[in-house]
Amino acid sequence: MEKNLKLYPYFQACASLHFWLPVFFLYFQSVLTVREVLILETIYYWSVVALEVPSGYFSDRIGRRPTLQIAAVAWTAAYLLFATTASFMWFAFAQIFLAVGMSFRSGTDSSILYDSLQTLDRSDEVGEYEGVGQSYGFYATAAACLAGGILAGFDLRVAYLLSAIGSVLTLWIVWRMTEPPRYRAETELTFTNQLVRCVAQLKHPTLRWVSVFVVAITVFNHVPYEFFQSYLDILIQRYGFADPGTYAMTPLVASLHVAVTMLIAGWASRRSMAVCEKLGAKWTLIASMLLQAGLIALMAIWVHPVIAVLLLLRSTPRGLMTPVINATVHPHLSSDMRATFLSLQSFAGRLCFGGALLMTSFFTAGIEKMTAENLFSILAVYAIGSLVVLLILSATNPAIKQSVMNEDDEQPRL
Repeated sequence: MEKNLKLYPYFQACASLHFWLPVFFLYFQSVLTVREVLILETIYYWSVVALEVPSGYFSDRIGRRPTLQIAAVAWTAAYLLFATTASFMWFAFAQIFLAVGMSFRSGTDSSILYDSLQTLDRSDEVGEYEGVGQSYGFYATAAACLAGGILAGFDLRVAYLLSAIGSVLTLWIVWRMTEPPRYRAETELTFTNQLVRCVAQLKHPTLRWVSVFVVAITVFNHVPYEFFQSYLDILIQRYGFADPGTYAMTPLVASLHVAVTMLIAGWASRRSMAVCEKLGAKWTLIASMLLQAGLIALMAIWVHPVIAVLLLLRSTPRGLMTPVINATVHPHLSSDMRATFLSLQSFAGRLCFGGALLMTSFFTAGIEKMTAENLFSILAVYAIGSLVVLLILSATNPAIKQSVMNEDDEQPRL
């Protein structure tokens, strides 16, 4: 189990080598219409939705290592398809493979960490280890985005070929990990019973409040992610920066932007538990959502370099919230339902955002290229929604606290 703890930060780093992150929207838009791009993104999110909970059940029942191995193989297939094809149909297949990778990773990476720590009787250290792992992931994404964006200025497909190398490295690291023991006969649990048990956990006020938060923040964290490339492209064009010769400027600017964004988020992740100790779990999470809501609102009202600089904070909410959420949720759950419960949270969030993207696509029919007016209209709706949800969550005040685990049957005493 000690080996798992040593490998965990490197797993997070390799699994986060998203060289494509600063250019995916630009790449899709170079061969497809805006509406087709949004439909592609909807396919991705709804594919994750379809796979999210079954993948969590697979992880709880079959094991953490094989689940993460499937994720790495699926990522490799997706990146190779993106790099070697250029049609809506093949991109759709690639999005599905990408969704397989993301859904099979979701919850399982955190679960293998917690299960390993619990075997060593060190489960109280999960927040610290998660903070380190998340920071490694952010730093790796920063380096990958910088390299991918620079090279994508010559050819956008290079970013996906490099990402395939990262997914192969991820598979190698998972192969070296050891499957942690769990303390319940997972093979006796049917999928339906597992879902019923997980949903029943929402009776606890802490798990219920955090789950609502996770659903909401999943939606709003993805808004700047989806639209910041278009925002930067409009900004560059508005301030008169022309693409020199055959080299495109927007991928370079986007890659630099993402790299700095991830470095800041990595820094925040390492300090999230210290912030939590001062503010408490609830208000640390509320602060994360407030920051994201403010950034969306600013994007909706102004195209300006100052806003582009502030958007460097767009991944900071994720850096702050992830260790806090995992440290709060994990102690309330037994290992035979941990990945399924986390997958249910992600399922609900991605379902909501996939629906939001689909609705957005209806209002972009006939638009070949995103304009400032189109972008402002889309972002204004998300900004209003985020502020409303923020007020609702702030008005509720559950007793977010740790539970005590029963060492005999690993069931939490709530």
